[in-house]
Amino acid sequence: MKTFKAIFVGAIVAAVIALATSHILPKVLATEVVSVDTNMTEENVQQYIHEMTHQKVVADQKWGATEITPENIENLLTIVKANEDVYEHSTMYINILESWKAGDFTNVVGAHNSIWHLQGGNVGRATGYATPEEEKEFIEINF
Repeated sequence: MKTFKAIFVGAIVAAVIALATSHILPKVLATEVVSVDTNMTEENVQQYIHEMTHQKVVADQKWGATEITPENIENLLTIVKANEDVYEHSTMYINILESWKAGDFTNVVGAHNSIWHLQGGNVGRATGYATPEEEKEFIEINF
């Protein structure tokens, strides 16, 4: 029984460390649902979506990277839906994230450039889709 407890405690400690170092929001543990803090500024939502697009687009310059994961997509959706009446561009974020949640990333170049424009971007416009090899390299370097 002590071995099981030690393994369980070790797993909990590892999960807490992972949560504390997460790029975005608490992840869902296999046996426990962690609530999502929906108190996030619209600018931060924009930044997370923008950084997520970097994984799948070609651009001369990219600053920042947040991995596209089902958890990150779902957490952002939860935040945006909770702030739908507050965020000026909530409909755009929901459309982007719902598409990604369904595994459809055909909007990623447009998503990048729309948010890049909202952020006042002038360098680093997305010019196309990353090839699978380019995406793999981006993931290996950044995550």
